[in-house]
Amino acid sequence: QNKCVRMRNRAGKQQQRAADHPASSTVVVSEAGGEVLTSGVIESDAQVWDAQQRSIRAQWNNKRLVWSVAGVLTLLAFATRYYRISIPREVVFDEVHFGGFALNYVTRSYYFDIHPPLGKLCLALVGWLVGMEEYTPDTFKTIGNVLPGTTFVYLRCVSGFFGSLLVPLTFFVCKEMHRSVPAAAVAATFVLLDGVILVTSRMIVTDAILWFFGVLTVYTCLRLWNYEDHQLEIASLSNTRRSPLLDLHWWFLVVSVGVAMGGVTSVKWTGLGFVGTMGAVQVLRAVRPFNSLVASYFDSASESGTNSKKTSSNNNTARLQLLRQRLYLALVAGVVMIGVMGAIYLSMWVIHFKVLTHTGPGDAWHNSRFTSQLVGSPRYNQPNVGAPYTMWEKITEIHEKMFKANAGLKGEHSYGSSWYQWPWMSKGMSYWSKDDALGHHNVWLGGNAPAFMVTTTATILYVLYILLLIQGDVPYNVRQQFFGFSSAWILFGYLLNWLPYIQITRVCFLYHYVPCFYFACLISALLLDKYCWGTVERAITSAAIILCSFAYFFYAWPTIYVQPA
Repeated sequence: QNKCVRMRNRAGKQQQRAADHPASSTVVVSEAGGEVLTSGVIESDAQVWDAQQRSIRAQWNNKRLVWSVAGVLTLLAFATRYYRISIPREVVFDEVHFGGFALNYVTRSYYFDIHPPLGKLCLALVGWLVGMEEYTPDTFKTIGNVLPGTTFVYLRCVSGFFGSLLVPLTFFVCKEMHRSVPAAAVAATFVLLDGVILVTSRMIVTDAILWFFGVLTVYTCLRLWNYEDHQLEIASLSNTRRSPLLDLHWWFLVVSVGVAMGGVTSVKWTGLGFVGTMGAVQVLRAVRPFNSLVASYFDSASESGTNSKKTSSNNNTARLQLLRQRLYLALVAGVVMIGVMGAIYLSMWVIHFKVLTHTGPGDAWHNSRFTSQLVGSPRYNQPNVGAPYTMWEKITEIHEKMFKANAGLKGEHSYGSSWYQWPWMSKGMSYWSKDDALGHHNVWLGGNAPAFMVTTTATILYVLYILLLIQGDVPYNVRQQFFGFSSAWILFGYLLNWLPYIQITRVCFLYHYVPCFYFACLISALLLDKYCWGTVERAITSAAIILCSFAYFFYAWPTIYVQPA
């Protein structure tokens, strides 16, 4: 009753304001109440919201604008990743590990690592195509070793390729989130110019491949859910029983999600943060219609009187049909996603063991029964060693070893940092440094300060906004529903990829924050549209943020491209 009184009082005040204001009044949006004053006429928040969404759709329907922005972002992405990618011509930081792993595949020498094989297989494939056999096991033995020839450049280009695709993919992720073109450009620019992503995308490591498949998981899931909602809306309006399950495009999208999830899981287990985020939303898309179906059946059973039952039945038939379709789609899609993801993950291990058939540096991790199947072993194919391993036994054993090795990782590093330091960019790290006659050269891993400032601030504001919505006692209007709970999965993704590091005791570095930073970029795009309603206002704000990010990028230029300070 108190809520109704407050809402009636507010509506009365707004109507009085409408009477007192001339026809030239400007728009006043009530975030809490659901009424606005537009040119002296009261309009609902839903009407203004629809107007903004029509404006955003018009931007994306302008193909020349969209592809011009996407094209510029893509060109800049490849330019920033590939410029001077051969410098330094020495082993840099974790290239000491991943360069060696790629060489192990090319020479078919068995090795052990704590990460799944897909990223390293991508590097090895290119290494095999360009003749990586010119390198020896000592080539990548120590940071600072000189890298002869040009093979290492091609390996760095693998990271550069995947790191470049992150930028346009982020732009189109924002499109699927129904964000404006300027907001999407801001999020993509943050990914373009962030020093952590940029520097890592220029090295022989697998992180850029991991992030690509993670963002691809987000993109394909959003494409799938938007398509499902659109098809079900069409079916509801036309009063038909056509199911999207009969659509080949729906199956393509579902399988694409499974492929992306399989890819990110097969590079590093930390990719499960992306899978968990989008998987949780998929579960909710099944749970919510299921709960609604159960509630509807109970409501129907509790109705009394023939007329009320008939009215309830007529009103609920279409709704129940829609809920059944949503539940069915969510369940089938979830099963297919898991199946495809698992198949890809296992297939990577099959390829891994099929390629590594000779003895190598990983022999020490296994018993004689395992190593006796490797060419070059003193006990190769000896019958008294025991029954040969099956492929499944190899896969299960390697996972036992990986879990044990991960749990045993300890120690400190001078550039190691803690989870609570990452959002503030308070501790970067040196990947490589050298002094010569030209001066001091350095490769420094650090974020883009304006991008970190905006994304961290936006994330804090969004947390406060969600808390205020939870604490409020006024019914949510359409804008609050969209910017609040309907988009809260982005905040969930941020926290899911960040908070687990509280319990991790192994040394961590700033680049472990990149998945969180990515979700923070999406939050920034969301809040930019939330607080900048006007087209001109949004464009000016976006341009200012982008210019600041570029200014810092040029400031950090010498430590990215190894030029004397």
